Amino acid sequence: MYKYYIVKPLKEDLFEGLGIEGKPPHPRKFEYFPLLTPEELRGKRVFLILKTQQFFYESYGLNIPVYSEDIVRLRLTDRVNTAGYLTGTFSLYWKILKREGNFYELLYLALENNELLRLKNYLKGIAKSRLEGITFLPFALARVLEEVKEEALLIHQEKEGLWILIFKERLPLYIEFFQMDEFLGINFEELKGRLFFLKNLFYRDYGKELNKLFLFTKDLKEGLENSGFELILKEIEYPEFLFAPLVDTSFNLLPEEDRALKEVMEKNHKISYAIILLSLIFLLLGISLKKINSGIEKEILRKEAIITESINRFLSEYPEYKIRNFRIYLEEREKLIKNPAPEEVLLKIVKACEPVKLNSIQVKTVNNTYQINFSGEKSGNPEEIALFSHEFIKSLSSFMEIQKNRFDYSQEKNIITFDISGILKP
Repeated sequence: MYKYYIVKPLKEDLFEGLGIEGKPPHPRKFEYFPLLTPEELRGKRVFLILKTQQFFYESYGLNIPVYSEDIVRLRLTDRVNTAGYLTGTFSLYWKILKREGNFYELLYLALENNELLRLKNYLKGIAKSRLEGITFLPFALARVLEEVKEEALLIHQEKEGLWILIFKERLPLYIEFFQMDEFLGINFEELKGRLFFLKNLFYRDYGKELNKLFLFTKDLKEGLENSGFELILKEIEYPEFLFAPLVDTSFNLLPEEDRALKEVMEKNHKISYAIILLSLIFLLLGISLKKINSGIEKEILRKEAIITESINRFLSEYPEYKIRNFRIYLEEREKLIKNPAPEEVLLKIVKACEPVKLNSIQVKTVNNTYQINFSGEKSGNPEEIALFSHEFIKSLSSFMEIQKNRFDYSQEKNIITFDISGILKP
């Protein structure tokens, strides 16, 4: 059995329709069922085609200052009640065709609720079907000939009678049901008369000629020969069924709350696929990472084994006292590397003391650093002491940290004496 059905009511609790796989109007597979019971539709997704004769449909113009669905519904309700075609409670569905300022031209359908609610409640309540949508038969028929861009006539035969449409670009502009005797069949003379009446009525209202008449069966074409219309036969199997789900959403008769619930379920269904896909991606990533980590762990264990083996071999070849002495050697070597060579230290002192005479110089190591003490003299005037001491200390500070300094002047000898001590910078 199929999961998706498009059905029309026959009588009471019986239906006819198509079971399909894939998307209409060109599903991968479909099958016509002349009789479908509630048991066969139980739990299935169902799209219902309604063909009640209790309806009112027309093109209508409204002048309203601000568009509001409530205002439109009130105005259309007044219009239907004034026309007096419907006696029971009804629902309204409309589509705006054109807007010019405050003027709105729209197509609207008024449909008595009895049959609609009965079938809806029956399919959802008793048959336990998932109702995907509901549309009125003429809208499904108009949707079949979407390539027709100019106004034309269409006749479709049902067991109860004929549906006559004036349509254009997927939408009916006028709908009429033509009764026929189930045993005597179609009275083609009466039908031709009705078609000419509609043609004249349309010309009076719109100033356009209706010349093309579309048909779905050869019998209708043969019966309407010499009618004066250009007869165009479209041999399409089950056209109303295959195109019903594609009807404009404005004329989907499924209640708004049911449509909202259906949209939420469809979104959740799509989201669930996305979640499953992400889960698979994460699973594959997890498997890949596990393989990578396993390879890394094996490499680490291999290198740990090599290092451990090398350490054990080293310890076996070198006793502990040798390793300790070697460590002391490395530490002292590091200290010597960090400290400059003695000749470098003397060279820096000599370069800094070129303008003076050195009397004494002492360099010794204290706590791994070079301690430097030196004294000397320079001929000059008392006024030069400040400038000389500043420049001399600045020159020495480039390579040593001054700890003590003393500058004196001897008037007898006219010389500046100095005594400086500090440590060599690393």
